[in-house]
Amino acid sequence: MQDKTIDNSLRAIWRNGGEQAELAERLLILREAKLPRFRRVRPLNKGACRKIILGMLTDGPITSSQVADKLQEILGNIGRKSATNRAYLGLIRLEGAGVVVREGRLWGLVES
Repeated sequence: MQDKTIDNSLRAIWRNGGEQAELAERLLILREAKLPRFRRVRPLNKGACRKIILGMLTDGPITSSQVADKLQEILGNIGRKSATNRAYLGLIRLEGAGVVVREGRLWGLVES
């Protein structure tokens, strides 16, 4: 029973990524335990995507594609589709909050 608990703990560490994920993976291999099939990608904490978008908008209007490019650059291990979705959802949420406005393909800060 104890071995199963240790393996499950190591799998949880591996799935969540971070600094300890590589060590957890090595330990699972040494213990000859099965690796999980997927790893969660949670590289941005709450509000980080919003901060990135607002930082980009201070330079002027941008497209959601430009935000996706920046997210891919920052995260590195995220696919294009995921970056595009995060960028668009972030912009939509900011629009709903009344912080940004869309004009065609361009997004800009609301003028106060």
